[in-house]
Amino acid sequence: MPNPFGLTAGQTPNADTAEYWVNFFAVPKPHPDFKEYSGKWTPEQGLVTVAAYSKTFDEDAAGYGARRLYDRLKNQLSSVYGSSRSAEFIEDDALWSDHDEFVRSILTDERCHFTQWSPDHGSRLDAEIKEINLSIVAESDEAAKVMIRYEFTNNALAGPGMSVGLSSL
Repeated sequence: MPNPFGLTAGQTPNADTAEYWVNFFAVPKPHPDFKEYSGKWTPEQGLVTVAAYSKTFDEDAAGYGARRLYDRLKNQLSSVYGSSRSAEFIEDDALWSDHDEFVRSILTDERCHFTQWSPDHGSRLDAEIKEINLSIVAESDEAAKVMIRYEFTNNALAGPGMSVGLSSL
């Protein structure tokens, strides 16, 4: 039987060697703006991170669709959780700085479009939530989506700001 890298088919890694990213086919309370759900699970802590992704806004180099959804979700989250910290900027020396190059500048890490809710920022989070992160992520030069990621307090490996944000908001 082949065992690439010392691993065998059907083997369950132990807590010292693995954490699992899982894709959810369905969630108990889906949000209408999100189409994909995933999470990080560890054998010791269980589910420690949940993420959701919007539909992809294709052929939108300026990022209008993703920005509209991001802004709407940011307002909704702020009304529930209060204050946050945003990093919405483009590097001074960015090559892709034109308005219609918004998505490309995210793809090339010249632009950041991110908001975080955390007790460190005065947010009012539930006791089980360590932080919530909302961002625009690029899939190509002209395609982007919005991601929200929730870090739970049982995630011993994640400190504030280590990850970039799910429930029905």
